[in-house]
Amino acid sequence: MYALQFEIGAVPYPNDATEPFEVEYTDYDIDTTYVTEYHVLYVNAKDANNRYINLEFNVVTGTTAPAAGVYPVDNTDAIGTVTSGFVNGARFAGSFANQLTETGIRALWVFGQGTVTVAEDATITVDALNTKGTAIKVVLHKQKSAIDEISQKSKVESRKIIENGLLIIRNNGKEYNTQGALIR
Repeated sequence: MYALQFEIGAVPYPNDATEPFEVEYTDYDIDTTYVTEYHVLYVNAKDANNRYINLEFNVVTGTTAPAAGVYPVDNTDAIGTVTSGFVNGARFAGSFANQLTETGIRALWVFGQGTVTVAEDATITVDALNTKGTAIKVVLHKQKSAIDEISQKSKVESRKIIENGLLIIRNNGKEYNTQGALIR
């Protein structure tokens, strides 16, 4: 099931990339638009050189990110796989990589077979071949958001003690009376 199909224009576009597609991305986006209706989650990235990748994960409803594990690339549309791609005239769909230029797509690598591995830290590694047997070797790192980077300060322990018949509160090496006034 191809939730998205891309149209290149009226002219058929050959899947003719013969040089390997090898890229390491510093971040990627996740599109959950089609998870409920089609059970498809898209991961895509583009680098500064306009090299683009689109991965079509087959997932269960409610999925918001690919789970850690190894996903075979095939055309079964089974949950737990990454969909291989196809080209039909001016349309293509499924998982693919391409090189974008100002005038359009320079080369297209439509996934034929291979594996996509998602690590616990959300790094995605692609080891695949396009339908012509050309290597697609990609690593996608997921940048942490500002929320992910927040670290909690160590919990400060306050202690209440009785000294010479008075209640004293110790906090961060200082001592206070019951009204909160600093005494030492």
